[in-house]
Amino acid sequence: MCKHARWCWVIGSALLVALSACSKHPTGGPESAAAARRPAGATLAIAGDLFTGDDPAAIRAYLQSVREVKPTSFDVEWNPATVAVGRDAAMRSLRSISLDGSTFRLTSSEPVVAQLKPGSILWIWDIAVRKVDRVTIEDDVTVVHTQPVALNEALTRAHIAFESSVSLPDYYVGYVRHEKPPTKTAGTRRRPGFILVGENTSPDNPAPGTSDPNSADASGAADNSDDEDAFQETRPAHGGYTGKLKDFNYSLAYDTRADGVTLTLEASNAEEGDEAGDTGKETKEAIVEKFKELSKEQKEAAKEEREAQKQVDALQKDLQALDSSYQQQVEQLKSGPKPASAPTDSNGFPLSLQGQLDKLTKTYQDQRSVELGKVKEQLKIRAEAQKRKMEAEADKKKLADLGGAAKKLFEIAKDNLDVRFRARVDLDNFAVTGILDIKGGNLENAKAQFKQLNGKLDLSFIGRMGKPGNGAIKVPVMNLPIAFNIPFPIGGLPFVIQLGADFLANVFLAGNHATQSFHGAFIFNGSGGIRTAGPATNADSTMTGEEPEVKNSEAMSPGVSGLVLGVQVPRLGFGFGVAGMSSVAYLDVVSVLTMTNSAAVAIGGFQCRRVTLTSTGRVGISTKIVPWPIPYVADKINDALSTTPKEIFKKEKVVLDPPIKACEI
Repeated sequence: MCKHARWCWVIGSALLVALSACSKHPTGGPESAAAARRPAGATLAIAGDLFTGDDPAAIRAYLQSVREVKPTSFDVEWNPATVAVGRDAAMRSLRSISLDGSTFRLTSSEPVVAQLKPGSILWIWDIAVRKVDRVTIEDDVTVVHTQPVALNEALTRAHIAFESSVSLPDYYVGYVRHEKPPTKTAGTRRRPGFILVGENTSPDNPAPGTSDPNSADASGAADNSDDEDAFQETRPAHGGYTGKLKDFNYSLAYDTRADGVTLTLEASNAEEGDEAGDTGKETKEAIVEKFKELSKEQKEAAKEEREAQKQVDALQKDLQALDSSYQQQVEQLKSGPKPASAPTDSNGFPLSLQGQLDKLTKTYQDQRSVELGKVKEQLKIRAEAQKRKMEAEADKKKLADLGGAAKKLFEIAKDNLDVRFRARVDLDNFAVTGILDIKGGNLENAKAQFKQLNGKLDLSFIGRMGKPGNGAIKVPVMNLPIAFNIPFPIGGLPFVIQLGADFLANVFLAGNHATQSFHGAFIFNGSGGIRTAGPATNADSTMTGEEPEVKNSEAMSPGVSGLVLGVQVPRLGFGFGVAGMSSVAYLDVVSVLTMTNSAAVAIGGFQCRRVTLTSTGRVGISTKIVPWPIPYVADKINDALSTTPKEIFKKEKVVLDPPIKACEI
């Protein structure tokens, strides 16, 4: 207990200042942690992180920091059915976005939300332009269910032109939506579209003449019954992603630098009997469920922390009022009018001025002690909530690391059957240019082009048998469920640049210690894109490439061995929507490596080897998956295309060893 009122007041005020400082400046908060791991040169608050749309804070951070691309021309007229949710309104009200970008949860109290109804065109600034098909209310939240809308329906008139470099460090990690392709009905044909311009390709509202790809009787469902849903994979860690499908581990890493980006795809077969790299479907589901539980715990702890902080703020105001009242009473005793009868002590004797001050101070100290006890209790609650929130965040990070961080799979050898490859593309900074002309609700002209592309692909493969017998691996087109998205918003329209990769592999190794190895490279450059004018769709390209380089290739096997490896690296897309892009204009480079070698005792007593590396550049429009120009890919995949891809270059290198006619196998 303080003996001197003045010092009690000073100490109490200092304590209040300290408490206030603690509440306003928490140490090591999540925002500072996110900034610390942000890629160098990035301005986007969520750069380098996974964006699932389930965190309101991440949505606000995105909207606060995303940079608009300045168009060379922007003149648009919106459909009268459009309900525009501006940037500020979105930051206040948008609670979540579904993974596929079709469902939005908004706070019902936001005035603009009440205008939404079936048939409305929902425009959320820099987030989405979608058509509303259903609106439901859950407590104080309005849930808006949407489907894709053609831009020439959302915009009745538009002239948009742009050309801008792409800010590669401002990427965020997102899931790629993969749907089973619809059946191709005889007599029907898909109409060309352009970036959500044209037919509605929503899975909830299939295009005429196609079946629902999610229905149980959809064609090909039985064939794909063993495919695991892409969204069953665990969350990616910062900068990369590792997963497993069809007993094949794969890893995709993304690394920006001052003059470009490096995209690295690595994959290898799982070691026999090795369960460490495979979580299994049940375990994956358990991990995802645990991730959701931790997210819920983190949100609840954050809410409890906020409530405790409100109590601390209110108690601090009460303490300030108590301090002010005490000082006023002290001043009144010292200099104010004297009361008619002075206060007395317990024995009935009048108190001196000092005695009156001491009595007032004791009452004040007792009351203040009670109030400080309340503050201390609330600070304890806040500290415990902060601890729970941080522990939940740390546990989520551990789960991400379990299936997340990109691994150097190419450097891991296996004792028995060993099949692995690495495809790395170094891509310089590039620009995107485009035009969109709409008149009277009709698309007259559209163009999307990637400019100043300069890239180098480095491809390595190792196949080896470490035990007697034959070994075979066949991996169909592996549509990787992850991609790297760079915001490219124009006038509030949420255009996005996407970088991704896919692969397939077919390997047969015959005999004990059979081996195949390869190292090659391919350089490409130029500009490439696609243009539509009325019903016509054409390539718009100056892309070319050098002859592929075969740096090294070796093969030896007691029997005939063969390899077909296809890598789609890079896959550049220009699409629409921060989450769940389902329509993109794309440019890709597909490199196909084939290697065959005869038995060790074969033609004329020598062993033949033929190696072919073919690199093909293409542009197109895809609404389901990005297609492959490889003959043995199932026709049902190609049936799902919106347009037939247009080849813009093709380069091939063939190596025969020995270089004789007899070895042309």
